[in-house]
Amino acid sequence: MNAATGTADRNRGGQVEVFAGRFQESARLAECAAEARDGKAWLTVIEGEAGIGKSALARQLTGALPNFTILRATGDASETELPGGVIEQLMRHVDPALVAPHPLLTRPGGPGATPHAVGGQLLLLLGVLQEAVGPVALVIDDVHWADPSSLVLLDG
Repeated sequence: MNAATGTADRNRGGQVEVFAGRFQESARLAECAAEARDGKAWLTVIEGEAGIGKSALARQLTGALPNFTILRATGDASETELPGGVIEQLMRHVDPALVAPHPLLTRPGGPGATPHAVGGQLLLLLGVLQEAVGPVALVIDDVHWADPSSLVLLDG
């Protein structure tokens, strides 16, 4: 159940996901979203033991973010050696015409794609998105499985 809308959420498989509890966490994340909407940069980390609902909480939060551009990625053990894999996933949620002026974002593991160069292009793209549509949220689930080059870039 989405605390903000009073409706049931659906998981990736389309199944209804009942969301109970986590009111304090949801309220705090909503406060951070409001700050971001006002133009302040925020980093929010949801951490805890496996299976306690971190992904569900992130889905619930992003489902209640009107007027945000949501860029999603998921770290995966099979992709830890794929340079720039998480960045490529994030770019799948962006209009290719907006990404085109930032060629390193389409091949973040390619030649000349140092973390600083890719990070610079990512920041430029995020600025374009903010100007065009408003706040942007990068949601990376299971970041502990992200490839090292994406981690360096995002930690930057």
